[in-house]
Amino acid sequence: MDERTYAAIERLVASDESAIRVMARRDLLNEPAGDGADHILDGAKVRALFSEQQPDGGFGKYAYRKYTGVHWRLVSLVEIIDARWLDLRYPPYWHYDVLQSLLVLSRMSPATDARAAEAIAVIEERRLADGRWRPRGYWWKPPGSSGSGVDVVDWGRAGPKEMITLNSLRVLEAAGRLN
Repeated sequence: MDERTYAAIERLVASDESAIRVMARRDLLNEPAGDGADHILDGAKVRALFSEQQPDGGFGKYAYRKYTGVHWRLVSLVEIIDARWLDLRYPPYWHYDVLQSLLVLSRMSPATDARAAEAIAVIEERRLADGRWRPRGYWWKPPGSSGSGVDVVDWGRAGPKEMITLNSLRVLEAAGRLN
């Protein structure tokens, strides 16, 4: 594993968000979830996601509809026709982007298919010198904002993003591109 990949994984394993720590250990270091899995719901972002949950398990008028339909917009990774799809964003909600599509594909089978090579190259090109990735735009507004697109979680706007880094490393691992 190269130095910047190792550094990026170390940052994920040291995250304040317990879900990030567990997923990084499980998906990137092949470690068992262990005791950390018991604390996934303790993270600030996870707590915020469940903050509006009703006694019946639903979310009332603030239903969290993340990912609705995004995966079914996949037509071809080779012929990307909308440049915005190359901009890494988290969370993607129902929007298409190259990282989310590769993540879904990598969960179905290894992302070693030659047709995914161009899309994987995009992910590699977006990597920062320190081994992490940063968003290139946002589909959300922080809680308390006005208008549409207001989320119940403040995902943060400064610097590299843990979920984009985690998902990018997951894809590269599935593609056999991590040493």
